[in-house]
Amino acid sequence: MLSRIPRFTRVFQLSTLFSCGVLMLLLAPYVDAQEKAARPKIGILVFDSIQLFDFMGPYDVLRRDNDVYLVAEKPVIETYGGTMPSIKITPQYTFANAPQPDVLVIPGGGSDKPGKSGVGKQLQNPAVIKWVKETAAKATYVLTVCNGAFIAAEAGLLDDMKATTFHTMIDDLKRAYPKVKVVDDQRFVDNGRVISTAGITSGVDGALYLNSKLHGKAASQLAALSLEYAWNPESTFARAALADMRIPDAVYEAVEPAAELTNYSGDRNSWTSTWRLKKPDFQVVAEGVSKIMDQQKDVKRTDPRQLKWIVAAADNSHWLLSVEKLGVQELAVRFQRTE
Repeated sequence: MLSRIPRFTRVFQLSTLFSCGVLMLLLAPYVDAQEKAARPKIGILVFDSIQLFDFMGPYDVLRRDNDVYLVAEKPVIETYGGTMPSIKITPQYTFANAPQPDVLVIPGGGSDKPGKSGVGKQLQNPAVIKWVKETAAKATYVLTVCNGAFIAAEAGLLDDMKATTFHTMIDDLKRAYPKVKVVDDQRFVDNGRVISTAGITSGVDGALYLNSKLHGKAASQLAALSLEYAWNPESTFARAALADMRIPDAVYEAVEPAAELTNYSGDRNSWTSTWRLKKPDFQVVAEGVSKIMDQQKDVKRTDPRQLKWIVAAADNSHWLLSVEKLGVQELAVRFQRTE
């Protein structure tokens, strides 16, 4: 009798393990469904002429911890084309059958001018604006990327809120939607429920920030590491805030035809570009720059003998612009904040 006990115990252990294994297999689909149901649903709007990185950046960030899907007005959309290969995208849903997301992501692409490509066409598409407005009303969060902010603004989602967009479209957003408090010195802006980001790669930072609101900072740190992305939540980088955004374009009108750009760098308070002249004729370029700059509004020359001007920017800041000869065939254009 005693000799049979170990054998009975082994049989009992094996049968118990087998039963547990069967039970786990039976419950696995249910557990997976429960876990998937618990994951926030994130719907990303896509449309013709969308900027790929505007939606793929947030898509890759958010898919780790959320149920992410694409939604469009029609079954297939197309982007790029022309001189570049066309890319067709098949979203999981259309407006007709898309589930209500917890988070709505509105990317950008193309122009911000009504009727033009990308966002421009969506601004004149009542179906898109209606869907965005109704979907956003039931969502917990809304994230705009790049000039996707124009679609959100057209739907009234940014009224009396701070927002940002692609650096060359800041002024356009101000003019088109005066109720929006447009900022140019932040990579993304959080209004609590609505988050807007600046251009293209800014969407990655905005998505990581959003993911941290949904799942905690560690979740976004892991997501960033999986993408090999050096995420810095405290970064103050904002393309629209850099000094070169305030340099008068006119200064380059005389330089560009006669020289090749060799360096272009700076920060919020100063900017330097260096150029290699195609011919050793610095004096000719200097005269061309002088003629153009002396005709500019809000620009005042400091000394007629020097290539230096004080520039009054649109934001009331003042800058010293100078053109310097560095060598026989090299010059520099420097721009420095004075107050």
